[in-house]
Amino acid sequence: MSKKFSQRFLGRIGRSATSPQRRDGDHSTDGEGSTQELAEEFHKLDFATADDMGEPTIERRVNRAQVNGRSYYPVVRVVAGPDLGGFINMALKDEVVVGRDVNADLELSDPQVSRRHAVIRWLKDERFEVIDLDSTNGVEVGGVAVKRAVVDAGTKVDILNVSLALELLEMGQIDHLRRVEHRLQMAEGRDPLTSLPTRLFLEDQLPEMVAEAQRSGLFLCCLFLDLDHFKLVNDRFGHAVGDEVLRQASRLAVQACRRDDVWVRYGGEEFVAFLPATDEEKAWTVAERVRHYIATYDWSLTHKDLSVTASLGSSRLRPGEDVASWMGRADQALYMAKRGGRNRVERAD
Repeated sequence: MSKKFSQRFLGRIGRSATSPQRRDGDHSTDGEGSTQELAEEFHKLDFATADDMGEPTIERRVNRAQVNGRSYYPVVRVVAGPDLGGFINMALKDEVVVGRDVNADLELSDPQVSRRHAVIRWLKDERFEVIDLDSTNGVEVGGVAVKRAVVDAGTKVDILNVSLALELLEMGQIDHLRRVEHRLQMAEGRDPLTSLPTRLFLEDQLPEMVAEAQRSGLFLCCLFLDLDHFKLVNDRFGHAVGDEVLRQASRLAVQACRRDDVWVRYGGEEFVAFLPATDEEKAWTVAERVRHYIATYDWSLTHKDLSVTASLGSSRLRPGEDVASWMGRADQALYMAKRGGRNRVERAD
């Protein structure tokens, strides 16, 4: 890896450059671990076929950058648009096709995206190449229409209402994206608009979650989230935009949380989350992260004049407390946040 790239990349992930060595295509057992460890790592990579899982897998080139002994893999991730949360890991792919075609590597549902809209390639100098496939609506990088461009990791590519981030991520981060994507695709027993569990969760599964917390003495926290001035969004932009706001906000909330945290569509523009093994301070941190994700999302891609914020309230389950009291305190904290100016987080007493 070049020193120049190392400094750019490490700056993005909050580390200082210390002469990292890139070993693209190197499958020896030095700094990155044993052949067995590499084999286990391959089991986590996307696009690994049955044939890839055998011994020949270890011999093929893996697309990655290595920085200070840590491996980062190229990923194309949807960060705005109807398919927010979708991604593709390019660890085992030198190029991917993006478009509406069902055979595209990264399939997008926005009707303004062409069936085969663009190709994204991983280059040997840890950069990406973006190629417009003569699409109807084109490709923009940095607000400029391009037919072909070579860009660094961290660059955002725009296709009208869709934004793609070209990133280098560690395997743990990719695993998190995969879990989020899986949770959002589970339709049975879920709200059809947001893919979140419905209020039936409160009857079917929450009682056991509460009972376990009371038995074990582990913390359990509740968050209430309400989208600020949502009625005005519907009135001004229409219910189709309002539905898209609900869908995107729910995905942002799920992305901000851990695998064991559960978000529920409570009703209208209101959502509730249950955070096991989480104390008040950690719950506030999660709520603030959710608030930040929603406030800083590029809502102009949904509608050019749109901005969205959320208010949240949190409460910790007290020993012996019933569910109605516990959730009621989180709800009251939410209203404190709204009375306090909105776009903020408040904790229950």
